[in-house]
Amino acid sequence: MIRARVVFLAALALLLTASAAMAQVKTFAVLPFAVNGPEKFAYLSQGVQDMLVSRLTWQGKLQPTDKSAIDQKVKAAPRSESEAKAAMAALKADYAVFGSMTIAGDDASLDVKVLDSKGQLTAKSAQTKLNTMIPTMEGLAREINAQVFNRVEAARDPKTGQPVQSVNQMNPAFVVNQTAENQQVYLNPNFRYAGNTDTPGSWRSQTLPYAANGMALGDLDGDGQNEVVLFSNSEVYVYRFQERQLAPVAKWEGSTRVKLVRASILPLGAEKGNKLVVSGFFNKLPQSTILRLEGNKLVAEAERLPWYLSAVKLPPRYQKQLVGAKGDSKEVFTGGVHEMSYANGVLTAGPRLSLPHKANPFNFAYLPEEAGYKLVVLDDNDRLEVYSGRNDAIAKTEEQYAGSSMGIEHDSLMPPTAAPNENYLWSYYYIPLPLVPAILGNDKKSELLVSRNISVASQFFENFRLFSQGEIHSLGWDGVGLNLKWKTRRLKGTIVGYDVADIDQSKVQNLVVCMNTFPGPAGIKNRRTIVVAYPLDLESIQKGVKFGNMDEVGN
Repeated sequence: MIRARVVFLAALALLLTASAAMAQVKTFAVLPFAVNGPEKFAYLSQGVQDMLVSRLTWQGKLQPTDKSAIDQKVKAAPRSESEAKAAMAALKADYAVFGSMTIAGDDASLDVKVLDSKGQLTAKSAQTKLNTMIPTMEGLAREINAQVFNRVEAARDPKTGQPVQSVNQMNPAFVVNQTAENQQVYLNPNFRYAGNTDTPGSWRSQTLPYAANGMALGDLDGDGQNEVVLFSNSEVYVYRFQERQLAPVAKWEGSTRVKLVRASILPLGAEKGNKLVVSGFFNKLPQSTILRLEGNKLVAEAERLPWYLSAVKLPPRYQKQLVGAKGDSKEVFTGGVHEMSYANGVLTAGPRLSLPHKANPFNFAYLPEEAGYKLVVLDDNDRLEVYSGRNDAIAKTEEQYAGSSMGIEHDSLMPPTAAPNENYLWSYYYIPLPLVPAILGNDKKSELLVSRNISVASQFFENFRLFSQGEIHSLGWDGVGLNLKWKTRRLKGTIVGYDVADIDQSKVQNLVVCMNTFPGPAGIKNRRTIVVAYPLDLESIQKGVKFGNMDEVGN
């Protein structure tokens, strides 16, 4: 009897302790912000909400009100303190965060107010430029955390002034952009700020005796194992991961007059397995081929298709679909981008996609969101432009991404009857490397994987496109722009392809990067190809990672 009473009292004490802990957790609601300025900046209202939610959330202390409840009960930005108080009461929150943003040209002023349940109001304001909006908002959030919520800021490095943060070890080839106190980063337990090429956690193929133009990953024959497809100017190679190397499966030799620029693997038709679509150009006009894998042979089903073709994850299902565009020697791409269908050896153009004028089959991607999507398009200067669902331009990167040396000659000013000779000075459109949307984190938010080939000379000379080194960047939309989430350690060589796939049947996704060696401008003919893979742990947060059966190998 005494023992039962002791057990009961212990359980009661635990319940009371848990109740007390729950009672200590306060809630805050970030209400819609008023945006005073051009209508194209209206999207910033939601962006400011998202930023403040992420920066004010304090695990175990301060939790945000569910966004769907705010959207349902608060239809517009509060115009006064009384309206904010009414919204806070309707949401049963302990704090209401509201305010406004005024935009004039490149200048912006921010006003952020915090109202508590006792009626005490704290106001913060700042003047900034549009391109420094994010750090300004972070500064205001830090002030609010300290003054209103008595939140102690993380210790700062005396040399850099940056917060000292606790980070799980990541792959030595990855550098992480930390944006939160005590942030936990866990794609791979060996990721950290620096490392050398001999560190476990990555795999490297043998050196292949040619220079690749690109790569595609997917299951070509329907056996459940992904193939690795590499292509050069006119040849296509298929490999499988066997005994820690790339084992040759098949090879296809196309016309030497057609330069290949993109390969895509996707389901076409009802047959088992997927089709391989390779796209290129001949005499400044598009020419594509659709292939299938039969045993150790690539068989051409449809050839000399007068379209530039590629695979893009289209809304609303965000599964890879075939898209295409026509072209000519004046405009490179003409008639917009169309959904394409293929059946019984016949390629058919479907409806035209609603895209900005500068979009083509190779330079855009969709980033899904909870409600809608963001469209990312690479411009002719290798900068990423972000569009809303209505094709309104809302952001643009200053950095250059996805650059390649695969140029198509064209001249939009050339008269129709002109006959240029071998000394004619052409302009070039450089086919970008893929924009790869992926979901890699536990937050289930889309990221954009994109290369950043590095060459100082190419920034000053338009047609100098030799890249001696590069990185893979993961970019995320933070409400204002594309923000760096993580990047690989710099790779010595020219990146020509990348994707996320399980290439070794370990049930672990890998970041797979294809690159060419760079022996210097004078040794371009001696370039060779290497494939590198980094296992990604997409499930564990504080547990060990599965590496699959991939070890560091290579020549």
